[in-house]
Amino acid sequence: MKIMSMEETTGALIELSHTLGGEHRHLAILGEGNTSARIDDSTFLVKASGSSPGTLGANDLVECRFDALLEMLDRSDMTDRQIGDSLLACRVNPDARKPSVEALFHAYLLSLPGVNFVGHTHSVAVQRHPLLAAFA
Repeated sequence: MKIMSMEETTGALIELSHTLGGEHRHLAILGEGNTSARIDDSTFLVKASGSSPGTLGANDLVECRFDALLEMLDRSDMTDRQIGDSLLACRVNPDARKPSVEALFHAYLLSLPGVNFVGHTHSVAVQRHPLLAAFA
């Protein structure tokens, strides 16, 4: 398998984000969902909190360290504040935007063998499902 450069990885991640977040596809409620890509064995890119997949740009991506997030999987006693602090601490660049709260989920998936990109959405179809509408 060819190793992608940072520029190629960023471009592919933005393309994936735009594909999943395109309004005409009805795959993402109000632009919700997240995308990520493995850079190497120690870092990955993930969508920044508050950004939209459909309009994602390079400035909306945050480079994060796997180890800083994956260690959270062994803890069951973290407060919301501790989780938020850990999300900020995982950034390679401390001045970067805050990564999505789902960065831990993405870190885990990207740590699996052969997984280099992850994309998930909160589908419009699910929102409209009658069984789920009762919980909205």
